[in-house]
This record gives sequence, C-alpha cells and structure tokens, in this order.
Amino acid sequence: MTFISKYPSINCSEVIAGTREEEKQLRDSYEVKMSVKNANNPEMKKKNYYRLVNGIPADGAKEGWRRNEWLEESGFFLLDFDDHTKDAWRKVWTVFKKHMESWGVVHVELSARGGLHIICVRTEGLTIEENIRLIELRSGFTFDHIHDLARVCFLVPNEYVLYVNDKLYYSDKKPEPLPLSDEERELLERDRLEQEEKHRKEVEERRKNAPTLNYGEMTDEQSLLKHIIDIISQKQLDITSDYEHWIRIGFCISNICGSMGEDLFHRVSEFYPNYNFKETHFKYLELMRSSRQEITLGTMIHMIREEGLIQ
Repeated sequence: MTFISKYPSINCSEVIAGTREEEKQLRDSYEVKMSVKNANNPEMKKKNYYRLVNGIPADGAKEGWRRNEWLEESGFFLLDFDDHTKDAWRKVWTVFKKHMESWGVVHVELSARGGLHIICVRTEGLTIEENIRLIELRSGFTFDHIHDLARVCFLVPNEYVLYVNDKLYYSDKKPEPLPLSDEERELLERDRLEQEEKHRKEVEERRKNAPTLNYGEMTDEQSLLKHIIDIISQKQLDITSDYEHWIRIGFCISNICGSMGEDLFHRVSEFYPNYNFKETHFKYLELMRSSRQEITLGTMIHMIREEGLIQ
C-alpha cells in the first residue's frame, strides 16, 4: 500500500516521498494533488496521511487522470461508514474492537464529518464488493459501496486515528489474504441469491407500467437519449451502482453529446446513494478524453430495458 504518513515534511503544498520512484508515483496521482490542494484545515497540516487503499497505481496516473483499471491490487479494502448522527460511529467501533484479528482490521480512523474509515485485509477469492458485503453480514452495519475505486484517498490528522496494526499497515509487502470458511461462503451465496430474487421482482413490477420506446417520434440520437434519461429521472432509479454500468452510460452520453452531455450524466448519477458532484464531474471529463466509440445508444437502451424501465 502506498502511503506517506512516515514523511514528516509533508504539507499542503508539496508531496515528498522516500525515493524518486515513490515521489513520481505520488506526484503523478490525481488523488494526491486534489487532496493536498483541498487540505486547508490547519489541523490537517500537522501530519497527513495518503492512502489509495483498494490498489496502487500500476503505471502512475496519466495526464492527471486515474481509472480503476490502472490499479494493481493492494491486498486491502476500505469500509466507509457515513452515518454522521451523534455517536453512531461508536456503535460500529464497539463491534469491530471485538473482531480486529478475525476480520483483518489494520486501520481505523474518524472521518472529518464523524463517520469511520476502516481498512481491512481482503478475504481470499472475494472481490472488493464481496468483501464489503461479507463484513456487512457479519456486523449488521451498512457501509458505502464505492464504485470509483481509484478515488479512495484521505488526508487526516493523527489524532483522528483510533487503531493501527503497524506490522500489516506499514509493510511493503501485500498482506496474505484471509481464509474464507465454508459457512461464510454459503452465507454469501445465499445472500447473493436473495438479492438477485429481490431485484428480479422489482424489475417485473416496473415492467408492468413501463412505456414502450417509440423510435419514430425521435428525430435524432440526442432527443432519444434525453427521453430515456427523462424516464430514469421520473422513476428516480439508481442504475449506476455497478461501476461498469456507470462507465458505459457515461461513454454513451459523451459519444453522443460531447461536453454538452455532462448535465445528463449528473441526472443519471444523482440517484446513486453516494453520488458526489465533483467526482461525477471529473469522471465525465475523463470519459470524454478516452472515448470508446463502440458504446452506443443501443448499449444504454439495452441496459434500461433490462431494468424494466421500458418495454
């Protein structure tokens, strides 16, 4: 895992690393630049942390941008608890303190607004989403499911840190993945089937009143695209929780509308529970810079038809 907490000279105007390669990797990272730029709170200047928890840059960021596919797995994953009601984080912390070793917890910190960031070692054979879901099933708490993995980066004062496993957290080696028991494998599979059945029923219910897409009334692709997004907005349905779906929708919009399509991308994205305007803005700019022309309006029509929004 890449980090700079051990470098006391870090401040809000520069990024210093141990070697030339480390320094280049950090300086090239869009996340470091933005985090350092935005860390104006005096508390943040005492001593800062940088972490790209879900992965490390494989080739460094390119032209200031970053993508999930540019990351190499770090062996860690992030649990982001965003309930900012009074002392909600204490309930989570109380539970996690009892399972630090068995759940592979290596770092816990308070977020600036009163939530928690928890970093854990990944379990063997599980994706990041499955790792998060397993912890949710174990603990009974709900965590944010971050679909833009390359975005995970924090600058926090030392006094916000509640727990650090020095041996694992500051090691240059990837941690050994945790074993997955047969019982937990069955638990995940049962949960997956339940979620699929729930989604199937929701889609069937939506299809009962879904409009038929009338291509003849639309004069061009832009008109048809706006009509489709109007349907999504009326239903207020999140169809972007799957990162790949989100990216495909963004490519479709940017291919058809160019820079004029960003508002449409926000309209589709805003129903995602963790929607962030700045993140969505920068993602759209990134997609325009790396266009994939094979993703067409037909791709998006197929996606929303699969969700039962149109006949």
